[in-house]
Amino acid sequence: MNKKILKRKIKFLKEPISNFIKKDNHRRNNLYATFYKKMKVVDKVVLYESRDGKSITDSPFAIFDYLLNKDDFKHYKHIWSVENFSALEPVISKYKDYPNVEFVKRNSPKYLKYLATAKYLINNSTFQSFFIPKEEQIYINTWHGTPLKSMGFDIPGNPSHSQNVLRNFLSADYLLSPNEHTTKMFVDSYKLNGIYNG
Repeated sequence: MNKKILKRKIKFLKEPISNFIKKDNHRRNNLYATFYKKMKVVDKVVLYESRDGKSITDSPFAIFDYLLNKDDFKHYKHIWSVENFSALEPVISKYKDYPNVEFVKRNSPKYLKYLATAKYLINNSTFQSFFIPKEEQIYINTWHGTPLKSMGFDIPGNPSHSQNVLRNFLSADYLLSPNEHTTKMFVDSYKLNGIYNG
């Protein structure tokens, strides 16, 4: 066998194993894919994420607060994605006695399991690029704030910087907008007109 071909075959086999061992994102993506493939969506579970797990605020919090205090939703489980527990401790501590509220470390195995299995997914920014909602999941993107300048493809420079936002918008079943100006920005700046089915 040609040495060059043998070298390529060894690299083909070795590289995925090496990536899995050395790179956190490869392990994370593989674990998410395993949960995605093997686990079913669980009804009455809501996963919330606000600004990449850096806050517990904004529209996701308003929805959480509303559902938590309604008898019709008392059997729902509420999961919050948290990047830094100590930074959010003042908010987290208010819910420590709620058996149906849980806070999970963003990108932890528990977080990835809920991302792959929660019936409802609520985010005011974007889920990461490895995320793909299942057909049975309901993804609500509430975005954050009212854009006053440019966004999406209207921002000068490399349009690939908008690709994960666009992918999230197209994946969302519901894209909530606070006003007509923001709706127009979403549709025009991300070229959603005619392609967004949510």
